[in-house]
Amino acid sequence: MFCGKCGAAIEPGNQFCTRCGAPAAGGAPVGTAAASAAAPAPPAPVYSAPPAYVAQPPYGAPPYYAPPTSASHGTTMNVVGIVFVVLGIIAALVATGLSWEESYIWAAGVFLTATFLFVIAGVFFALARRR
Repeated sequence: MFCGKCGAAIEPGNQFCTRCGAPAAGGAPVGTAAASAAAPAPPAPVYSAPPAYVAQPPYGAPPYYAPPTSASHGTTMNVVGIVFVVLGIIAALVATGLSWEESYIWAAGVFLTATFLFVIAGVFFALARRR
């Protein structure tokens, strides 16, 4: 017998087609001309065309991002240097006033302090220029 639905051969004694699961009652006996003529041909497989390949647009180089600079570090050092310059100028003016009053020992000490303040300011300016 052949299956009436898919045309597969059904062995005698089977009640269902082993290929499609259809009941075997409507099938034709094996070896009859009606069975071979009535058996429909299995459907042709349907193939769909593969999707068309679309090339991806090329990716450019990533944009260059400059590393962050520590501009605040240099600015801070310059501000501290300016503060020490102002303190040095004030100390030098005080020392000049002391020398007019003929208090030379105090004036010498304050001039020395002003010198140290200018040196410290120079160190801060040099640190601000370092990267």
